[in-house]
Amino acid sequence: MASTVSGGGIIGVIIHLSLYVVVISVSFVAYKVMYNLYFHPLAKFPGPKLAAITDGWMSYYSISGDWHKILIQLHDRYGPVVRFAPNELDFASPQAYQDIYGHAKQGKLPWLKGSSYHTGEETNVGIVSARDPAIHREIRKSLSHAFSAKALRLQEEVVVQYMDMLVSQIAERKDDEKGLNMAKWYNWLTFDIIGDLAFGDHLMQSNLEKDIHGLILFLVVSISWLSWEL
Repeated sequence: MASTVSGGGIIGVIIHLSLYVVVISVSFVAYKVMYNLYFHPLAKFPGPKLAAITDGWMSYYSISGDWHKILIQLHDRYGPVVRFAPNELDFASPQAYQDIYGHAKQGKLPWLKGSSYHTGEETNVGIVSARDPAIHREIRKSLSHAFSAKALRLQEEVVVQYMDMLVSQIAERKDDEKGLNMAKWYNWLTFDIIGDLAFGDHLMQSNLEKDIHGLILFLVVSISWLSWEL
């Protein structure tokens, strides 16, 4: 005996399934909102309510290029500790800097980097991405000589050289009615200094008013996209 399902029956099933999906989705969103606002471990810290609910709030201002201004405004309004995302806090105090970036004190657990730094096995990690304190310590030890007081004094000459070059280039253009995009010039300066210190050669040549290798444009665009937290 053959069984049949009418067209109206199929439509009814689809409608019911759609309603279930909508109800479940709305319930989940409502749960996340309530949890992030009132039951999350960071719920007691001050900050914008929308920022506590979604990462999209911070991502919007990051892509707009105004995040540095917004962060200052948040601290002016809420104080030295601000919750700017569901799982993120920003601190603006000397003691917080010591607690977060300094060495762990005797009897206290070290601060570990967030899960966003996790890339799997820590066999080929760098000093920025290493989460294991022991691995980070070994990498830091191998780099420490390059950042000693003596080494930094030797590097000062390189930095001053490119600073002088930047100032002279700006002075040559002092009568330019178009003005100068200083953000670009500071980017060129940074690339030159890093290139000289890391590779012994300049990458941008601050005396050339163009992005020779397209590196700066690539990085600026990439950073804008990377500001979205997935």
